[in-house]
Amino acid sequence: MSGDINGTARRIRAVRFPMLEAALGHWVQGREALGHIVTGPLIIEKGKRIAKHLNISEDSISFSPGWLGSFKERHMLSDHRWHGEAGSASPESAQEE
Repeated sequence: MSGDINGTARRIRAVRFPMLEAALGHWVQGREALGHIVTGPLIIEKGKRIAKHLNISEDSISFSPGWLGSFKERHMLSDHRWHGEAGSASPESAQEE
């Protein structure tokens, strides 16, 4: 018996690549602090770059939609609908470091 009354408890697992997780989380926080729009595809692209820098092989991690959702959940990120001029900006036009 797990002690969970309604059966909705999820097992908490350690992340496979804590250095990647920390670096990417720090990057997202920094971008948001500057008021930049951080999209899912942008998080994935930066994650791939950081993974390459940390010598994590492409076969070791899958930057899938499921991975992205879990990353956002762990870092309490949510999707925002931007309106007005900010909403018309394309993700490609977002300036990267």
